Amino acid sequence: MPVISTNRRQISEVLKTVVAFQDDEAINYSFARVMAKGSVTINPIGTILIYNGSTSDWELYVAQNIATEAAKSQANNELPDQSIMCITVGTAEGIGQNEADVTLDGNDQEFTVLFRGPAGITRLGVDANGSNAAQLAAAFLQFEKQGLATVGDAPVVTPSLVV
Repeated sequence: MPVISTNRRQISEVLKTVVAFQDDEAINYSFARVMAKGSVTINPIGTILIYNGSTSDWELYVAQNIATEAAKSQANNELPDQSIMCITVGTAEGIGQNEADVTLDGNDQEFTVLFRGPAGITRLGVDANGSNAAQLAAAFLQFEKQGLATVGDAPVVTPSLVV
């Protein structure tokens, strides 16, 4: 009988590698906490957020123009390098925390995010959220500029039995 997994998304499905000195020197270089707003339910791991300089809010990335958002004021952007995009990697409790989807209801909701590298991320672990292929390509290009390299997704392996 087949077993259907009921596990929530794991951090390893999004984040493939991160710079070693973070662990070696106990420096929190690539991760931060941000407050997001909106009116949608999202997965706390693998959701792309973009900073809206007009409202000073982090919001779900769907089809916003990244260059336009980058040109807006970043004065209230809480990230140390004022990156304009990030990927959720957990709830406010920390990296890898994903007990349930989080509903953005217009009030601030805190997330742990990956915002700069060096680090490797995978496309399969990131939610498209209604973005088309060109919009996702633009998002991953921005992540490359922020030091987040796109790591190739593992091929699907078909098990076989040799008798």
